[in-house]
Amino acid sequence: GNNNNGRLGLGTSTSPILTSSPEFIGIKVDSETTKKIKYVSAGDGHTCVLLDDDISAKCVGENGNGQLGQGDTTSRGNSPTNTMDTYSAINLGTGTLKIKTINTGNYYTCVVFEDSTIKCFGNGNLGKLGLGSISPIGTLSSQMGNNLLFVDIFTTLASTKSPTNNPTKNPTRKPTYKPTENPITNSPTKSP
Repeated sequence: GNNNNGRLGLGTSTSPILTSSPEFIGIKVDSETTKKIKYVSAGDGHTCVLLDDDISAKCVGENGNGQLGQGDTTSRGNSPTNTMDTYSAINLGTGTLKIKTINTGNYYTCVVFEDSTIKCFGNGNLGKLGLGSISPIGTLSSQMGNNLLFVDIFTTLASTKSPTNNPTKNPTRKPTYKPTENPITNSPTKSP
């Protein structure tokens, strides 16, 4: 398919790559020949893989927003000197926490871990990273590793309204029914 910016990881930007092309060969993803690709996700201009050790992930292709997770904006996979086997796995700062899946989107990437936690990096436009920022995250090495925050998907945003500005609620108001009456029918309740 389309190989702009080296998103297929073949060490070239030749496009398109057809199944009959000589470039249609296996991709070496790590200097260790024992690691294999377990999962692939193709985004808008970049492609990411999860390796079968379940803790390593790598991405290739366009990287203007840090979506490759290398802490820079250098595209990778477009020359023989920057194929996946020439650089380290993404530093997620999670040690041996296993990755369930890696997902790519429109210039961003999210990693879901086995405990259902999530880390995202790349283009933050429209809040798509879930980190409360619209700026790119992952364009600097200082934004990766332990500094890359987990997405807090379980906290709801606090209301911006002041509780004293809501005149319709009166906490001191008492019920209109008598304690011995059924509140639905206002009829006397029967004793057991």
